Amino acid sequence: MKKRSGHKWLAAGTTALIAEPALAMAHQGGIGVIVGLAAGAAAYALIDDIEMKTGKTFALPVPERKRDRPRAAGKPSPLYRLFVGKSVREERATLIDEETPSAVELLENNHMVVFSPEMTLAVNEVIDAGIFVSGMKGSGKSEFAARVMEEIGQYPIPQVIYDLKGDFVSLVQSDMPYVENGLILASNTIYSGETILSCGLQVVVDLRTWPDMESRAEVIARLNSELLQYAMTIPEAERFPWFVHLDEAQQYVSQQQPVGIEKHTWRWVTQSVMNLGVLGRAYGAVPCLYTQRIADIHKDVISQQELRVFMKAALHNDLQCYERYLNPEIATRETFQGFRAGDAVVVLPSGRQIVTRFDRRNSKHGSHTPHLTGVLGRRFAPLEQKSEPHMPALEPRASTGTIAQKVPPELQLALEAYKPGMSYRDLAEALKRRGHDIGKDTAGRYIQQLKAMRYISV
Repeated sequence: MKKRSGHKWLAAGTTALIAEPALAMAHQGGIGVIVGLAAGAAAYALIDDIEMKTGKTFALPVPERKRDRPRAAGKPSPLYRLFVGKSVREERATLIDEETPSAVELLENNHMVVFSPEMTLAVNEVIDAGIFVSGMKGSGKSEFAARVMEEIGQYPIPQVIYDLKGDFVSLVQSDMPYVENGLILASNTIYSGETILSCGLQVVVDLRTWPDMESRAEVIARLNSELLQYAMTIPEAERFPWFVHLDEAQQYVSQQQPVGIEKHTWRWVTQSVMNLGVLGRAYGAVPCLYTQRIADIHKDVISQQELRVFMKAALHNDLQCYERYLNPEIATRETFQGFRAGDAVVVLPSGRQIVTRFDRRNSKHGSHTPHLTGVLGRRFAPLEQKSEPHMPALEPRASTGTIAQKVPPELQLALEAYKPGMSYRDLAEALKRRGHDIGKDTAGRYIQQLKAMRYISV
């Protein structure tokens, strides 16, 4: 009975499915649906009469069973396509494509840099964030900076490392260099920003080879500008990351004009560093700043770096700055004052804060503060007995190597009023207090002449 009922329902359903669309179109409305259902009911009764008169049962079509084939990856089922429109399907597919990492992205994310057991990051995380590090002398700041340079140096990423004290020359000078394509640049061997980026160089700029802070600031500002200018000419599809490390950043980008750097030069070097963070990021620049005094650094410079490292500090102003960025539940003033070398609180790009102790650098530390061991056991040369208790005064020499002429009276006055680190304006004001009313341009000429005569070095 159930079998016969199934035959009739199949016939009725088939008739209704065939009749309804055609009749609905013909009647332009719901009448076609009603007529189609009526046709299905008639087919149900007709099949019943035919089977009773003939004594036979209509055979149901049995389709050939096909092997189950797996649906192509990403292809929706017919039922899904029936209920979800094409435009919606395309929009969802686009979102999936954007959210799903490509093979290249998956490969890139497998490249990691290790700074400590608690701080292992993908290289791209560091590239996207930039780095700011603050820590007093002896906090391990330069040690961590070298660790960053070594970890990045294992990849063919161009780097420019401004080295004021010789802490990082061992990255290149060691028997097994810690950077792939490393060079040391000095005042007599300086490359342009275009050469550094186009050749993929990882250079340590030995700032000790420049005579004073003014010339050091100038080379930093000029090279930063050249790097950015060349990077902006590279087509977007061919751009690549490049790191710029500035150690002792408070010497160049402080909120107040640094001693020994003219105002226009100070503004130039500060703007060149800020340009790397604001404009340069789109062209591959990754600025990394390391400072002993966070209170001296302009807050806009700090805000450009999203990976921030806070190491040992003791001064009130620096600790006050720390409190602006850190959760007091993570670390307090007493925490930072008690830190050992290498201890730090790190603010990750995600905003999460962790306390960690950084791994040591692999390369040799280039500069150390002399300690007691430097004199223990040392045998100094004996003082020779001389008729005069003091060394005779050395006569200044001109840049040509000849004995300098006697200092003119006006230059003698300028020399007496000059203090190391004075700017042109400062010297003009000092002479004015002594009763000599001169302008800053004249004071600037005096300083240049005294420099040429080797009476002053800054």
